[in-house]
Amino acid sequence: LDPAGFDLVDSLVEELSAQGVTVVMASHIVDRAGALCERALLLDKGLVRWEGAAHEIGRAWGVLHGRAA
Repeated sequence: LDPAGFDLVDSLVEELSAQGVTVVMASHIVDRAGALCERALLLDKGLVRWEGAAHEIGRAWGVLHGRAA
């Protein structure tokens, strides 16, 4: 997506979430996922490697990739 597309999708996800709708999304942009979601999981080769609060996804990703302690 281009920046305008990201904004449109983000707005739609936020609107649906406010209505109590569960939205499942996939993204390689960890910070974006952490900001939009309440819960998150990290997949690696089809296996769940981490699951938890979305605001912790950046730290978890770094730990899994040897970039944070």
